[in-house]
Amino acid sequence: LARLLALNPLVPRFFAWRAADAVAVRRLIASTGSTLDAEGEALYRRLVSDPAHVAGALAMMAGWDLDALQAALPLLSVPLHQVVAECDSTVPPRDAQRVQRLLPAAARGSLTSLAGLGHLAHEERPRQTAELLLQLLREAPTSVR
Repeated sequence: LARLLALNPLVPRFFAWRAADAVAVRRLIASTGSTLDAEGEALYRRLVSDPAHVAGALAMMAGWDLDALQAALPLLSVPLHQVVAECDSTVPPRDAQRVQRLLPAAARGSLTSLAGLGHLAHEERPRQTAELLLQLLREAPTSVR
């Protein structure tokens, strides 16, 4: 779907135009399983009202090759640390468990779930998310940093 949307130059302008409607943005945020405060909602609204940002996000998603990624996962030879948001309805946490099953035993790593947060966890609780990522980085062997 992202590939089709990215091909049409009117789509980013349409999404940006829809961002003028605060209710539409609130619904978009809610559809991710996240809850943002008024400031976070205003910042997110500003972000999605920028046609260049929308175009960039669509182009990024259009470039993903998830089949190739899935095929390459069994080749991963280092631990993979996944952070999932318990309420994420955009990328369900069960997908992380599926990824772990595809990994060889040596590369399994860890799976951390952020309770009560959605897809925008980094915007809902930026400090908590950053601290977790920094902790994982500090714990990573220097050979894989």
